[in-house]
Amino acid sequence: MMNGRSASREIRSFIALEISDEARSEIVRTIDRLKAEGADVKWSRPDTLHITLRFLGNIRSEQIQPVSKAIEDAASRGQEFDIVIGELGAFPGWDLPRVIWAGIADGADAAGDLARLIEGSLEKEGFPPEQRSFKAHLTIGRVMTPGNIDRLKKAAMSSALSPIRSHVRRIVLFKSELTPAGAVHTPIFSTELKTSENQTGCA
Repeated sequence: MMNGRSASREIRSFIALEISDEARSEIVRTIDRLKAEGADVKWSRPDTLHITLRFLGNIRSEQIQPVSKAIEDAASRGQEFDIVIGELGAFPGWDLPRVIWAGIADGADAAGDLARLIEGSLEKEGFPPEQRSFKAHLTIGRVMTPGNIDRLKKAAMSSALSPIRSHVRRIVLFKSELTPAGAVHTPIFSTELKTSENQTGCA
């Protein structure tokens, strides 16, 4: 997607679903419990909690419009839905974890449908296909070193995560700026999903 133009005109970006403030608060309480294990993890801030549908990487500013069009196209064929966040896990696995995540129990299929709609719409706009398979989740931490990771694994696998419910009603294109204090996510485009009264399911 890069064509040799100045990097100053590029925007690191991704497409995501937002969760409710109440769900964010519940996840933060879970993070606080995991912090007590003393593992060397950079935990996500409440404002960065989201379900990524597609990470775009660096796009040029003139590509924002076709990406926005792709999002609108996908949203016009999807609808609002509920999710339940109900498990903890790690990528690529707990033996050598790099990312700690909260998984989607109910609503994962609906999120996957939207991810596929986004993928198809982006391909129509000339974007290359995503190579990684989609798994609906929220990144809650990134492992920096192996320190105390066994304690964290034991806590994550033995403590039941109370079901956290949220309603999903819009798709958002975010700009992501990397800073010493962590990533700063700024919405640059969003569109509402259809309500269930207007549509009975994802196409």
